[in-house]
Amino acid sequence: MDIINPVAFFLELPQALKIQQRFMKHIMKRYVKPLEPSSLPAAPVMKDGSLEFQIAKIIDSRVLCRSLQYLVHWTGCGLEERMWVQASDMNARHLVKAFHRSHPDKVGPACPEFTHTRGGTVTDVPPTGGRRSARLATRGLI
Repeated sequence: MDIINPVAFFLELPQALKIQQRFMKHIMKRYVKPLEPSSLPAAPVMKDGSLEFQIAKIIDSRVLCRSLQYLVHWTGCGLEERMWVQASDMNARHLVKAFHRSHPDKVGPACPEFTHTRGGTVTDVPPTGGRRSARLATRGLI
């Protein structure tokens, strides 16, 4: 890395990237090594031949292409790891019920805006270790 002037830097990048090699100082950040090894995401577990991840809580719901989806927050992951998951892929009935109890205005399986014409069902996974948890079967998505 070379300093071009007080507000611009030149980075030596591989030619395959085919991007500008000059960057403004205000968009660059210094790398900070993570301190806590406990901040790593929870490892998936193998259950019935498929990998499953723990869901900490459901954040939001939406209908996309006539399919109900939930925005889930994974156990042990940061905000940037949240993702939309098909309701039919989730195995978290108690979390879905708790979400719709606290957010009755959000779209769900019983809403008139959503007619569930295809897909699977949401089934119950009992909480483990005294914590409310759920699992997502990835079904080969990894």
